[in-house]
Amino acid sequence: MEDGKQLGTAVTILSAGPLAGWRWAGGWQAIFYVTGSVTLVWSVAWTLLVYETPADHPRISFRERVYIYSLTYQGSGQRSLVPFPWRRALSCRPFQALMVTQFCQNWGDYLIMTELPTYISTALRYPLNTNAMFSALPQLAKVVLALGVSFVADWLARGSRLSLSANRKLWNSIGMYIPALTLVGVSFAGCSDVLVLTLMVITVGFNGAVLSGL
Repeated sequence: MEDGKQLGTAVTILSAGPLAGWRWAGGWQAIFYVTGSVTLVWSVAWTLLVYETPADHPRISFRERVYIYSLTYQGSGQRSLVPFPWRRALSCRPFQALMVTQFCQNWGDYLIMTELPTYISTALRYPLNTNAMFSALPQLAKVVLALGVSFVADWLARGSRLSLSANRKLWNSIGMYIPALTLVGVSFAGCSDVLVLTLMVITVGFNGAVLSGL
């Protein structure tokens, strides 16, 4: 799911450059018209085609429904809602650590996502279409790294090579410390295009390791 979000971000950034260059709809406004329209079409398709449970789906055969339930241990009856223990959760140290990690990861992710195109345009002085390509490159790196790390994390979890706690801490640390160091390196890179862009790809790419640590 998280990888799909990053892939969607990369595709949107890649398409933003050509869309902004069109005269249709005033140029940059086309980005919002096109992405908003695609989102509306997707939401309608989701509403019509996706159902709450396999039992509610009209196009799933009885045999397939039984197979899904046998794998997921879902019952066809109504489920009772259990109240969430907010006080115990908010006072739990691992939960607090998880909230801080998620906040820092999202803050850095969205900061780079929104400010990197401006930096490439004003500091490195790349034109619009090239800007879009270089802005999307770190997001594509994150898709690849996050997917690769997930396989390694699962491999470490199997056979008790690492405990679950150590596994999560390992990838959280890699996904936080390496991007922090490379972002510091960007401030010393000056106007070296290749070095800056390489460090940004490493920053966003290795941040994908956090997804296996949450």
